[in-house]
Amino acid sequence: MIDRGKGPAIVMIPGIQGRWEWMGPAIHEVAKHCRVLTFSYDRTPRAREQQRLGNLDRLVDQVTEVMDTAGVERAVICGISFGGFIATRFAARYPERTNGLLLVSSPTPHWKPNATLLKYMERPLISMPLVLPAWFARMWPEIFAAKPSVRERVLFGCSYFTRALRAPLSVTRMSEWARLKMATDIVADCAQVTAPTLLITGEPRLDKVVDLNKSRDYVTLIKGARHVTMESTGHIGLVTKPVEFAKLVSAFIEETAK
Repeated sequence: MIDRGKGPAIVMIPGIQGRWEWMGPAIHEVAKHCRVLTFSYDRTPRAREQQRLGNLDRLVDQVTEVMDTAGVERAVICGISFGGFIATRFAARYPERTNGLLLVSSPTPHWKPNATLLKYMERPLISMPLVLPAWFARMWPEIFAAKPSVRERVLFGCSYFTRALRAPLSVTRMSEWARLKMATDIVADCAQVTAPTLLITGEPRLDKVVDLNKSRDYVTLIKGARHVTMESTGHIGLVTKPVEFAKLVSAFIEETAK
């Protein structure tokens, strides 16, 4: 578990790679404004005991464990990409512990893997040489848009891929977590969310990972939910533009504290 900063608490839930380290720049900037709690999937004591759970409640329970360990009763719950599913389910199950719900570049709650992805999920290790290079290649258009100079692009690319090497993902575990989502009705959870909700995305033309037009389903399904767009970013705007991202998060936390 990671606990940084002071002030109102926010729990930042990682994306499908399941590692908090990939959010490093965003955590650093957000922690200047508030207290950031985060974690890596299935790496807490309670999570190791609950491997039998066959839906996202296994990862939702990690959020409660992190909050309990930190002595935090209520917090803004922030889900990054795939983490948006976990954040939404937490907000639906624990409204009394949710000050606000932040969804960042999250896939539509209707998401289901297509036929190609299902084949990859059936044989994740064999598929890895195809999946990972394509995934990273999708990031370059938004890196070029977010970082105007060659120097900035090179520095960001080096730092981004260095974090990926230091906190390696597991395609086997990613496949497993995707199956947990398939066994969970996030659409029904949306109807149960009562906390103030904000969807933060990049520009649809730059997000090559998630269909952001469909992500806006959250605004329809969650009562009172709002949407803001970060300019010149796509799927990873929280790390390509961490200062701008932190300002949006800080403003939302201030709103929910009123």
